[in-house]
Amino acid sequence: MLGAGRKTMQGITLCGGDVRGPSGTILSPGYPELYPNSLNCTWTVDVTHGKGVQFTFHTFHLEDHHDYLLITENRSFTRPLARLTGSELPSAINAGLYGNFRAQLRFISDFSISYEGFNITFSEYNLEPCEDPGTPQFGSRIGFSFGVGDTLTFSCSSGYRLEGVSEVICLGGGRRVWSAPLPRLGKPNL
Repeated sequence: MLGAGRKTMQGITLCGGDVRGPSGTILSPGYPELYPNSLNCTWTVDVTHGKGVQFTFHTFHLEDHHDYLLITENRSFTRPLARLTGSELPSAINAGLYGNFRAQLRFISDFSISYEGFNITFSEYNLEPCEDPGTPQFGSRIGFSFGVGDTLTFSCSSGYRLEGVSEVICLGGGRRVWSAPLPRLGKPNL
Protein backbone atom coordinates (compact mmCIF):
# COMPACT_ATOMS: atom_id res chain seq x y z
CA MET A 1 0.00 0.00 0.00
CA LEU A 2 1.41 3.39 -0.90
CA GLY A 3 0.52 6.63 0.79
CA ALA A 4 1.83 9.97 -0.43
CA GLY A 5 4.19 8.40 -2.96
CA ARG A 6 3.67 7.54 -6.61
CA LYS A 7 4.71 4.04 -7.58
CA THR A 8 6.73 3.65 -10.74
CA MET A 9 8.91 0.82 -12.00
CA GLN A 10 11.80 2.56 -10.23
CA GLY A 11 10.07 2.97 -6.85
CA ILE A 12 8.74 5.89 -4.85
CA THR A 13 9.45 9.20 -6.60
CA LEU A 14 7.51 11.77 -4.57
CA CYS A 15 8.29 13.27 -1.18
CA GLY A 16 7.59 10.70 1.54
CA GLY A 17 4.81 8.21 2.13
CA ASP A 18 4.00 4.83 3.62
CA VAL A 19 5.74 1.85 2.05
CA ARG A 20 5.03 -1.82 2.86
CA GLY A 21 7.50 -4.66 2.33
CA PRO A 22 8.80 -7.36 2.17
CA SER A 23 10.97 -5.35 -0.24
CA GLY A 24 10.94 -2.20 -2.29
CA THR A 25 12.77 0.88 -3.54
CA ILE A 26 12.88 4.45 -2.25
CA LEU A 27 14.13 7.22 -4.51
CA SER A 28 14.80 10.84 -3.69
CA PRO A 29 12.23 13.16 -5.33
CA GLY A 30 13.11 13.66 -9.01
CA TYR A 31 15.70 10.85 -9.10
CA PRO A 32 17.84 10.44 -11.23
CA GLU A 33 17.50 14.16 -11.93
CA LEU A 34 18.42 16.75 -9.27
CA TYR A 35 16.18 16.76 -6.19
CA PRO A 36 14.31 20.01 -5.38
CA ASN A 37 15.45 22.48 -2.72
CA SER A 38 13.75 22.97 0.67
CA LEU A 39 12.48 19.40 1.08
CA ASN A 40 11.35 17.70 4.27
CA CYS A 41 10.26 14.17 3.21
CA THR A 42 9.48 11.24 5.52
CA TRP A 43 8.96 7.65 4.41
CA THR A 44 7.66 5.01 6.82
CA VAL A 45 8.64 1.46 5.88
CA ASP A 46 6.60 -1.44 7.31
CA VAL A 47 7.69 -5.06 6.99
CA THR A 48 6.30 -8.28 8.48
CA HIS A 49 5.80 -8.35 12.26
CA GLY A 50 8.90 -9.65 14.03
CA LYS A 51 11.23 -8.95 11.08
CA GLY A 52 13.93 -6.35 10.65
CA VAL A 53 14.45 -4.15 7.59
CA GLN A 54 17.75 -3.71 5.75
CA PHE A 55 18.48 -0.65 3.60
CA THR A 56 20.97 -1.05 0.72
CA PHE A 57 22.31 2.05 -1.03
CA HIS A 58 22.84 1.93 -4.81
CA THR A 59 23.29 5.68 -5.39
CA PHE A 60 23.90 8.38 -2.80
CA HIS A 61 24.87 11.99 -3.58
CA LEU A 62 23.68 14.86 -1.37
CA GLU A 63 25.11 18.31 -0.68
CA ASP A 64 27.65 17.60 2.06
CA HIS A 65 26.57 18.82 5.54
CA HIS A 66 23.57 20.81 4.22
CA ASP A 67 21.32 18.08 2.83
CA TYR A 68 20.96 14.83 4.75
CA LEU A 69 19.04 11.59 5.23
CA LEU A 70 18.09 10.35 8.69
CA ILE A 71 17.14 6.73 9.42
CA THR A 72 15.39 5.72 12.64
CA GLU A 73 13.34 2.81 13.95
CA ASN A 74 11.50 4.50 16.83
CA ARG A 75 10.01 7.60 15.12
CA SER A 76 12.55 9.77 16.97
CA PHE A 77 14.75 11.68 14.58
CA THR A 78 16.62 13.35 17.47
CA ARG A 79 18.64 10.13 18.00
CA PRO A 80 18.63 8.42 14.59
CA LEU A 81 20.36 5.15 13.70
CA ALA A 82 22.16 7.05 10.94
CA ARG A 83 22.61 10.59 9.66
CA LEU A 84 23.91 10.43 6.10
CA THR A 85 25.24 13.27 3.93
CA GLY A 86 27.74 13.83 1.12
CA SER A 87 28.60 11.50 -1.74
CA GLU A 88 30.17 8.46 -0.07
CA LEU A 89 28.01 5.38 -0.68
CA PRO A 90 26.86 4.20 2.80
CA SER A 91 27.12 0.57 3.88
CA ALA A 92 23.88 -1.37 4.35
CA ILE A 93 21.92 -0.34 7.46
CA ASN A 94 19.74 -2.68 9.52
CA ALA A 95 16.74 -1.29 11.40
CA GLY A 96 14.01 -2.93 13.42
CA LEU A 97 16.33 -4.91 15.70
CA TYR A 98 13.64 -4.73 18.36
CA GLY A 99 11.07 -6.44 16.17
CA ASN A 100 8.93 -3.34 15.76
CA PHE A 101 8.92 -4.08 11.98
CA ARG A 102 8.99 -0.39 11.12
CA ALA A 103 11.61 2.16 10.13
CA GLN A 104 11.49 5.78 9.01
CA LEU A 105 13.65 7.78 6.63
CA ARG A 106 13.63 11.58 6.59
CA PHE A 107 15.27 13.56 3.80
CA ILE A 108 16.05 17.24 4.35
CA SER A 109 17.42 19.57 1.67
CA ASP A 110 18.26 23.22 2.15
CA PHE A 111 17.48 26.21 -0.09
CA SER A 112 20.36 25.78 -2.58
CA ILE A 113 22.56 23.26 -4.41
CA SER A 114 21.05 19.90 -5.33
CA TYR A 115 22.49 16.64 -6.62
CA GLU A 116 21.00 13.37 -7.91
CA GLY A 117 20.01 12.17 -4.44
CA PHE A 118 19.57 8.50 -3.61
CA ASN A 119 18.38 5.13 -4.82
CA ILE A 120 17.79 2.81 -1.85
CA THR A 121 16.32 -0.68 -1.81
CA PHE A 122 14.97 -2.29 1.33
CA SER A 123 14.18 -5.88 2.26
CA GLU A 124 13.00 -7.61 5.38
CA TYR A 125 15.19 -10.14 7.14
CA ASN A 126 14.70 -12.65 9.94
CA LEU A 127 15.80 -11.52 13.37
CA GLU A 128 17.60 -14.01 15.59
CA PRO A 129 15.03 -15.85 17.75
CA CYS A 130 15.07 -16.39 21.51
CA GLU A 131 16.16 -19.79 22.73
CA ASP A 132 13.59 -22.53 23.25
CA PRO A 133 12.88 -22.41 26.99
CA GLY A 134 11.43 -25.92 27.05
CA THR A 135 8.31 -26.94 28.97
CA PRO A 136 8.35 -27.41 32.74
CA GLN A 137 7.80 -30.92 34.06
CA PHE A 138 4.17 -31.20 35.27
CA GLY A 139 3.33 -28.10 33.24
CA SER A 140 2.35 -26.99 29.77
CA ARG A 141 3.23 -24.21 27.36
CA ILE A 142 1.09 -22.45 24.77
CA GLY A 143 3.21 -21.11 21.93
CA PHE A 144 5.93 -22.70 19.84
CA SER A 145 7.44 -19.68 18.05
CA PHE A 146 10.48 -17.96 19.54
CA GLY A 147 10.84 -14.92 17.25
CA VAL A 148 10.98 -11.31 18.41
CA GLY A 149 7.53 -10.33 19.69
CA ASP A 150 6.30 -13.91 20.11
CA THR A 151 4.59 -14.79 23.40
CA LEU A 152 4.68 -18.03 25.41
CA THR A 153 2.15 -18.82 28.15
CA PHE A 154 2.86 -21.39 30.86
CA SER A 155 0.49 -23.28 33.15
CA CYS A 156 0.72 -26.13 35.64
CA SER A 157 -0.81 -29.54 35.81
CA SER A 158 -3.51 -29.97 38.42
CA GLY A 159 -2.10 -30.03 41.92
CA TYR A 160 0.97 -27.84 41.14
CA ARG A 161 1.52 -24.11 41.34
CA LEU A 162 3.48 -21.79 39.05
CA GLU A 163 6.22 -19.63 40.58
CA GLY A 164 6.95 -16.49 38.53
CA VAL A 165 5.15 -14.95 35.58
CA SER A 166 2.89 -17.09 33.43
CA GLU A 167 3.63 -15.21 30.18
CA VAL A 168 6.92 -14.14 28.57
CA ILE A 169 7.67 -12.24 25.32
CA CYS A 170 10.79 -12.59 23.16
CA LEU A 171 12.48 -9.18 23.23
CA GLY A 172 14.66 -7.75 20.48
CA GLY A 173 17.91 -5.88 20.59
CA GLY A 174 21.46 -7.06 20.19
CA ARG A 175 20.84 -10.19 22.24
CA ARG A 176 17.47 -11.99 22.22
CA VAL A 177 16.07 -12.58 25.69
CA TRP A 178 12.71 -13.38 27.24
CA SER A 179 10.91 -10.50 29.00
CA ALA A 180 11.12 -12.17 32.44
CA PRO A 181 12.77 -15.17 34.04
CA LEU A 182 10.99 -18.32 32.95
CA PRO A 183 8.52 -19.60 35.53
CA ARG A 184 9.19 -22.65 37.69
CA LEU A 185 6.79 -25.18 39.07
CA GLY A 186 6.28 -25.02 42.79
CA LYS A 187 5.80 -27.98 45.03
CA PRO A 188 2.55 -29.84 44.69
CA ASN A 189 -0.39 -28.36 46.52
CA LEU A 190 -1.22 -30.64 49.39
